[in-house]
Amino acid sequence: YSAGSPGPTDSLVVTEQVTSLAFARKGDILAIGDGAGRVWLWSPLTDSRRVLDGGRGGITSLAFDPQGRILAGGDAEGDIMLWDLGHGDRTESPPRAHDFGISALAFSGDGSTLVSGDTNGNVALWDVSSRLVLARSLLRHRSDVVGLAFAGDSGVLVSADESGFVERTDIRAATWVRRACRIANWDAREEEWRRRFPTHEFPRACRHPPGPAGARPAR
Repeated sequence: YSAGSPGPTDSLVVTEQVTSLAFARKGDILAIGDGAGRVWLWSPLTDSRRVLDGGRGGITSLAFDPQGRILAGGDAEGDIMLWDLGHGDRTESPPRAHDFGISALAFSGDGSTLVSGDTNGNVALWDVSSRLVLARSLLRHRSDVVGLAFAGDSGVLVSADESGFVERTDIRAATWVRRACRIANWDAREEEWRRRFPTHEFPRACRHPPGPAGARPAR
């Protein structure tokens, strides 16, 4: 449909039940998931069409990264697939992090992180470049996760479940490191920090050098 148009301006017939949809940010590619585990890619601008093979079960969720190059899909069996559309539609299946069907997917604003939610309320966190699971149970909701969204490039994730509960979570690595330092009361020396976490700034929460073994820093 187009704005101001009384009816559809173009159409595509999918041979199976349509179970999910996602547009690339530029609007040049529409991904359509079906009940047979396939993903149909359609460009409304050029009418080009192709089909990607994917899940064991029906495709229940789809999401494009901000650049429109990587497409993530989740299926009813709890599997996640990543298609690199810039390299011949190459597909990869990261390690499993869900025991229930995927119900929501979202990329972070810079495309480096993917979050996935399932029908048992679990939210997992992924590193896109390595295809590794960063957190198998980042959040636990009371019921089916029905929505995931990032607040721009902030690293703040909003998740919602079927019961109406909405949660806001800061998933930036530096935030979790500072929290861990406070909870564990760990005051690492800066040189040790640089060795362990070379890509992250030394957090202020861990500035003080450690005292004698077992000693707790003064409040």
